[in-house]
Amino acid sequence: MQTKLNRRGYKSPIPKTAREVVDKSYDDGTKEESSFFVGRKKVGCRVWWDDGHLLCEYGLKDGLKHGNDLDFDTNGHLYAVEPYRNGRAHGTAKQFASDGSVLVSYVLRNGIGMDLWCRDNGSLCEELYWPDDGELGYQRFWNDDGTTIHSEKSWTNGGWHGIHRKWNAKGKLCRGFPKFFINNEQVTKKQYLRACASDPILPEYLPEVDRPYRTLPAEFLAQRKKKRDR
Repeated sequence: MQTKLNRRGYKSPIPKTAREVVDKSYDDGTKEESSFFVGRKKVGCRVWWDDGHLLCEYGLKDGLKHGNDLDFDTNGHLYAVEPYRNGRAHGTAKQFASDGSVLVSYVLRNGIGMDLWCRDNGSLCEELYWPDDGELGYQRFWNDDGTTIHSEKSWTNGGWHGIHRKWNAKGKLCRGFPKFFINNEQVTKKQYLRACASDPILPEYLPEVDRPYRTLPAEFLAQRKKKRDR
């Protein structure tokens, strides 16, 4: 099945003259994944939903993602675009609502920065900070109320580093949480507290943070305010 795609002004990152090689198919023979070549160089990939609609496409340069990574919903509408440069997310990414409006945007530089994701109603779903070397990255999953989260964890480029928490629907910590990690290894609370004294980026353990209440990120609040002021 071929469908007309709504690219919202974005061109395909794959040259029209590129040669297609089908890498994988569904059981009924429908294409699932294809690679595209100009000469011997692989310049892009496409993936399809099982009904024939395009799921995503992206360009490649020297084996690394380069150019816009485009993601489509099951109706063939573009719902996210993220630019890449030499294998790292770089530039302004956007997520679109089903009506075509921009839900949220964010900027990454060489893979570093705040990545945001929203529900179709505009509420924040995920907050993800991609760290530079020597920084702490973290991820939070937000509830629809915009005041509480149901999961958070942190890491460095060396692996999990910090405190993992999960909450149930009643806002209570799930059994076994919080969990404590140092350089990708789970440790006891006592070991973690001792390590905090010598590791400046290791988050301090505070009992009050075991509650699920958080403040929405400034990057998201600024965009929400701008929309209200229009």
